[in-house]
Amino acid sequence: MKNVISKSGNTKTALFEAACLLFARGGTPSLADIATKAGVGRATLHRHFSTREHFLGEMAIWALKSLEQAGANASLKAKSFDHAFWLIIEALIPLGDRYHFLLRESQTLSQPKIKKSIAKNDAEMRKLIAHLQELGVFNAEFSPGWINAVVDGLIYSAWEQIQAGDLAPNGAGGLVRRTLLGGFGLNQQ
Repeated sequence: MKNVISKSGNTKTALFEAACLLFARGGTPSLADIATKAGVGRATLHRHFSTREHFLGEMAIWALKSLEQAGANASLKAKSFDHAFWLIIEALIPLGDRYHFLLRESQTLSQPKIKKSIAKNDAEMRKLIAHLQELGVFNAEFSPGWINAVVDGLIYSAWEQIQAGDLAPNGAGGLVRRTLLGGFGLNQQ
């Protein structure tokens, strides 16, 4: 298993990126596993984080901020609400391991700061989805919450398929779009 060295050169970022990869592979990695994957010693990890809970809480904040930043940067290029939505999806797919971590690690979500950030992000996405329903992009029979949950799953699934080599990165956004708009069935019922 190859060690992760963050492109930013930042030790905390390297630890978070390594942890995301390990969590995405299943199981619950130890802090020692995370340090090894990041290419740093356990003592280095413990200089930055006193406990596992401290590490996971900071990692959740980092993951949320990186997802928020990717979405915000993508939406700046949009020509319409519809276009913004698809650009955001395309920007989030490469960060699917962070989505997975946030969805899986419920203990990190109990901190008020993290819960507030997740609620804010969900509210913004649901508002955008509701607007797209008004524009006729999405079926209004489905709740924005349901569509948002499906989008979350598709983002992680696309990331996972890219990692497995079963999906080309440049085709992932289009596949998510076709899945959301057309589903899998040949005949719509």
